[in-house]
Amino acid sequence: MSFMLRALPLAATLLVTTALGAAPRASADPLADLMRMLPSGYSSDSCKPATSKVALAAVECQDNSVPDGPTYATYTLYRDYNGMYDAFTAGLKSPTWAPATCPGKQSSDPAAVLGSDGKQYGFIACGRGTGADWQAKDGAVAWTRNADHFLGVAYVGYQGQAYPASLFNWVRAQQIESDCAASGGKYTAWHGDAGIYYSNCCFQDHCDEYVDGTYQGRSPG
Repeated sequence: MSFMLRALPLAATLLVTTALGAAPRASADPLADLMRMLPSGYSSDSCKPATSKVALAAVECQDNSVPDGPTYATYTLYRDYNGMYDAFTAGLKSPTWAPATCPGKQSSDPAAVLGSDGKQYGFIACGRGTGADWQAKDGAVAWTRNADHFLGVAYVGYQGQAYPASLFNWVRAQQIESDCAASGGKYTAWHGDAGIYYSNCCFQDHCDEYVDGTYQGRSPG
């Protein structure tokens, strides 16, 4: 199994997802649920529904407009945690995925991501494309939002020998912003000197501070 999906018309995807059963939430429209979960930076025609044998809904998206965003990405919504996790780990074993060490990490193994409450929020892993279209999908990041049963895989084209850290920072920004909103905080992000990416999630009495997606501690609100 790989992370690749096959695009198809909207009506066909609705039939596929409905046949698989309702998502474990109030909505009976998994595709609409998934579209609401997508990162910012996509226009109304950026994403197309795609087939998946195991997901409730799946889309392929092109050319995210946010700085450092992916040129291609797939997003999928699963019935439960096990389905999401199995798809995540299977994709990392695909022959078209070569593990890479994420910026700030010590190994290429998938890493758990903690939310602002200290609980596990999801997983993240970095890779390099090895398929026939590797130049278009050279840098890659796969990540999950465990509570939502959401899996995202984002790619950028070849940018040189070094792993494209900017894509990793874009993904981490999505994770931090989503977790911040769920916790009732206000998210802010900015680029500093030497390409360093800063962000924080502020509450009434404190701010959680991040540098290049890594938690640094709390500062007064």
